[in-house]
This record gives sequence, C-alpha cells and structure tokens, in this order.
Amino acid sequence: MIYEAYLVCPRGVSMCRLLGVVCNNPDRLGCFLYSKRDVYRPDREMSYDGYGMGYYNDFRALIFKKPLNKARLDKSCYDIARDVKSEMLVVHIRKAETALYKIENTHPFRFRNFIFAHIGSIYNFFNINTKLYFKLPDFLMRNMQGETDSELFFHLILSELYRSGELDNSEIQGEAIVNSIVRAIKVVEDISGDLDSKRSSFTSILCNGEYMIGVAYKEPLYLGSFNSIQDCAICAKKTKGTDTDILAEQHKNFKAVTLVGGTVEGLVDRERLLPDKSITLISRDLNVKSFEI
Repeated sequence: MIYEAYLVCPRGVSMCRLLGVVCNNPDRLGCFLYSKRDVYRPDREMSYDGYGMGYYNDFRALIFKKPLNKARLDKSCYDIARDVKSEMLVVHIRKAETALYKIENTHPFRFRNFIFAHIGSIYNFFNINTKLYFKLPDFLMRNMQGETDSELFFHLILSELYRSGELDNSEIQGEAIVNSIVRAIKVVEDISGDLDSKRSSFTSILCNGEYMIGVAYKEPLYLGSFNSIQDCAICAKKTKGTDTDILAEQHKNFKAVTLVGGTVEGLVDRERLLPDKSITLISRDLNVKSFEI
C-alpha cells in the first residue's frame, strides 16, 4: 500500500515515544530500524521514566522492559530492538504522567498474546480510577500489576473483548478488536464526563500477532508504508563469504507498515499524520483499514 507524497510534521522537539512495525521479513527488521535510527528515537536532552519493547517469537508474545528514574536516554528504537527478528514489533519510551517509575508501570503491557503501549494520559485519572477498575471482571482485576492509566485502559479493552465473547477466540478478527477499543474509550468517556474526556489521550498500539491496531486520539500518530531498504549500512559490512545477492534481494523485497507516535521530525513522504479520533488496523499481510471513533 503506497500513500500520496506529502508530509505533516510538527516543529519543535522531535520525540518518537511509540513505534509499531509490521513487516514481511523478520530477518531484515534490524536493517530497517537502522535506516530510521535518526528519526525513530527520543529527544536526547529530555529525561524519561523507562523504555520497553514487545514482539512475537513463534507466535508467542514476548516483552522486555527497563524502568528509568528521570534519566536521559541516548538510544534509538534500533538500539533497543536491534537483535529482534519478528514480523511485529512495538517499542515504547515512557514519560510518566501517572504512577511511579518501576517495571510494573513500564510499557508495553502483555496479556496472553496481546501487547499494548500508550502515550498521553487519561485526564483526572486518580479521581476516576476506582470507578474504572470496578468495570473489570474479577480475573482482569487480579491481573493488574501497576498503577498506570495505560495498564487500566488496556484491561478495559480486554474486558470488552471478554464481554463480547472474543477474548478466548483464537481466530478473532481485527474488526472485533477495533470495536472493543471503541467501547473501552466510551467507558472512560462516560465516567470522565464530557469536559474531562476531551482532555484525555488514548493514542496507543495494540497487537496480538495477527493484527496491529493504532489508535490516534489527541497525541499524534503517523502511518507509514515502505517497499524496500535502500543502501543498508549494516549488510554492507558483511564479509565476502556472505551471499550478497540474497541480501540485496531481501532488501529490495522488504515491506513494512509503521505506526509512529509522538512529536516527530524527519519523517518522509511515505509517513502521514493520521486523523484524530481514528483507528488503523494492520494485518500480518500488511493490509490496512481505517475506522472513525
């Protein structure tokens, strides 16, 4: 899927805090991340409260998280995920707006094969978190480990999947996940009230190994499409024994769809700002669908 060539890029501090990648060749994911290392990274001068990543190995969800105590982070998304080989990857850089820095509050979060990461915050969270918490079924209440609005929002989505009979469906369709996200947002909006709900951000990425879903809601989220890797500096360093023809063919045939969250500069014409209050559904075969919230 190729998009028209135009660029929407805010000015000011460039800060990639959320990245999702769906690609057709796990072996070349690192090459792609390296080619975007100067764009897919947080601002070096700011302090952060942690970083993490989630991906799939043999269709099993795996996560890695590292909390930080208001520390600068001179790492790109490539540095964080350079050794990952997966068709789906989520990277998150945390700036705490609710809850302390610790591993339980660091993104991404996982439940079974679902991986979730979120930027922004639910406005007035500490005055409504108890009401939101009691919207969960008992088994999801017990699964909560931290105190963030993000983890609770994730569990509200899981709750809506459960109530619709889809949580245990091994062949769940992407539209069912989208509908559960919309209902979870509605739960928060109803409890928050009209004024406060308009101040909340639900920008996030949710995936289950078959689908990646991006929610654009207040905080900016960009959708990108790439059809090759040009001039891979990593593979250029390979020894003479490497089959360079195979590598060149893999770079030529590499395809990826990306979701980038945050105020990011340096994006190219293949990366466009998604409409606010929209959901983007990406399948493993890189098909993309869009929905309004």
